[in-house]
Formats: sequence, C-alpha cells, structure tokens
Amino acid sequence: MGKTAPLICFLIPIYNEAENIQELINSILLHESRIPEFTIVFVNDGSTDNSKEILINQKNIIHLSLPVNKGPGAAFQEGFNYILTNLITVKYIITVEGDNTADLTILPQLIDATKSHELVLASVYSENGKLDATSWWRLILSKIANKMSRIILNIPQKTLTSFYRIYDVALLKRIKENYEPFISQRGFACKVELLAKANYLNASIVEIPTTLFSKKRKGKSKMNLMNTIIEHLKFLFLSHSIKNKIKR
Repeated sequence: MGKTAPLICFLIPIYNEAENIQELINSILLHESRIPEFTIVFVNDGSTDNSKEILINQKNIIHLSLPVNKGPGAAFQEGFNYILTNLITVKYIITVEGDNTADLTILPQLIDATKSHELVLASVYSENGKLDATSWWRLILSKIANKMSRIILNIPQKTLTSFYRIYDVALLKRIKENYEPFISQRGFACKVELLAKANYLNASIVEIPTTLFSKKRKGKSKMNLMNTIIEHLKFLFLSHSIKNKIKR
C-alpha cells in the first residue's frame, strides 16, 4: 500500500468519525493481499473531534483537511481534484462511507466488475441487497428518495445515494470536461448528481448487491435527515437542467 504507483485509490470523506476511523482502516488493510496496489486518501471535512490527530498518526495515508465543515460534496470535490492532479497512476477510485458501515468483503467482486464497466455501484436496493438494522422510517424515506430520483432524473439504477462506488478515472475526467462545476451539490445529493451526469454521458454502469451494516457504526449518523431531504428536493427541482448543461 502507498507506493509510488498506486492503481487504486480509496477516497473517504469524514466528519467527526474518530470512533470509526481506525476500524475502517484496519478493514481496508485486510484486503491488502487480495486487490491491486492501492493508497488511501481521507478528506477531513472540518471535524471537531480528534479525527485529525488519528489520521496524522497513520502511516502511508494521505490526509486532506477542509478548515470548516462544508459537506460531503465539497469533500469529494477536494479529494477527486487532488487524486486526478497528483496521483496520475491511479486508474480507479473507490469511494466509501467513513463510518465503517460498508461491506468491504465484496471489494474483489466490485473491482472485477471494473473490467467491463466505468462505474460500479454497491447497491442495497438491487436484488439480494439489504440494509441492516435501519429504522423503518429511514428506510421508507430512503426508498422514496431513490424512487423519486430515478423517475425525475430518468436513470435506471436502483441505489442512487450510496457513497460505496468504484469510478474509472477516465469517466471522472470526462465528467469534469463536460460539466462545470464538476460537483455543484455540497451535501449528500452530490452522489445522485455524479450518477446522473455519468448516465447522461452514456457511461457503462453496473450495480452489485451489498449490505449496509448500520450496527457497525459507532456514534450517531452525521447525516441531518431533514436538511438532507430539503437539499435533495431542491436538487431534484433544479435537476431538469443537468442534461442540458453538458459543455459543447
């Protein structure tokens, strides 16, 4: 891990995840012998706990830091820009939740799917996917948000909001070349935005079933549900113009 020519880069935005960081890193390192050369980039989105201190003390990990909390969209943009500019040997970027809820045992399967697809989604709503220990009202709201987004954005995927994905770097460069700004949404709607843009550029996309393990998270979710709903609705209201914003 962390040599001069990584083929894969994990990009992980975090906000006050001190309780989960070390276990997440350990879970990734368990796969060190099973996946190609990789490195890990954390984007610390203005954490007020001791997340920064934990990351600084890690070996072979790149730590980027935003001075104040700006939201996952800003953190992802910071991370993507850094990787595309500085880690020129990286071919694939794996984005994953910072709260250690993702099922990393399916990493080899996700990576294998990149041989024929530009974007691989770990999908809780595809067949055999599931959410573990999620409250009924969060589950209902999540399903409604995904259904509305699919209809309004006219995209076929079933899981639109998950962080857990693998992007072909060539696809990200194509999105950056065709859209300004690259990521306009500062909050959690950024993931729907990127997926929509990938679809509108006719990217090859596949969903792999996964389980979201909410029980593994220590501490509370950092997502403010009401703010996220409002942000998502605003994004969908304005999203009709995304397809027409492709640069000519």
